[in-house]
Amino acid sequence: MSFSYSTYVWAFAIAILSTDASNRGKPRSTCREPTVFQNFDLTRILGQWYIYSHHDHDFERGCDCFTSEAIQTDVNTMQISNCCQMSRVSNETQTCNVGVNGARLANPEKKEAMFLYTRAGVTVESQVWIVHTDYVNYMIVNACERVSDEEERELFWILSRDSVISRVEAKKIDDVLEANHFEKDKIIKQRHEADICKSKRPQRGHGNQGHGNEGHGHGNEGHGHGNQGHGHRN
Repeated sequence: MSFSYSTYVWAFAIAILSTDASNRGKPRSTCREPTVFQNFDLTRILGQWYIYSHHDHDFERGCDCFTSEAIQTDVNTMQISNCCQMSRVSNETQTCNVGVNGARLANPEKKEAMFLYTRAGVTVESQVWIVHTDYVNYMIVNACERVSDEEERELFWILSRDSVISRVEAKKIDDVLEANHFEKDKIIKQRHEADICKSKRPQRGHGNQGHGNEGHGHGNEGHGHGNQGHGHRN
């Protein structure tokens, strides 16, 4: 009886240690399993987008009038220039190069919208993927950023080709969010009103000093469910 109990205790201890060892090295994460847009055409997302809404990302706080321009630099890579107005400082100045420095397709042969990217201030590559897009009106983007060896965090943006989204397109976006169980109360709407956005986006290559080199940081305030409203256009 004593031998049997001792064996049980040792087996239990080994199981606990094995579980701990298998978890060691895995970062704490708020990320979800990717839902990746298929049959993707990189050339169709190039050009300028408005950051329509996003989660609360610390590296984008204080930004209004956020725009992002995607420029293809190779068959499977993009450089993304992000500019926003730091309204708390001045409504006459655009700050550029906020966010992701560059992105490359992770598996070009699969024709899926999964990228590896680097963001200013973060040296390791992280995953970013397009959940859904119609190319001409909206794009829903999700990411899992490797903050450190110990931590990963979820990032989220909704981008639009115009500063407002029609009710028809808003319904399509809502359907995608619901189908993929995104928490709408976490999404903040970006401010693009004319009385706020008084500065002009600098010409390419002439932006202000930002937070790094060329950057891709989609995002700003979100999809306005709850307090923020949706900014629909008829």
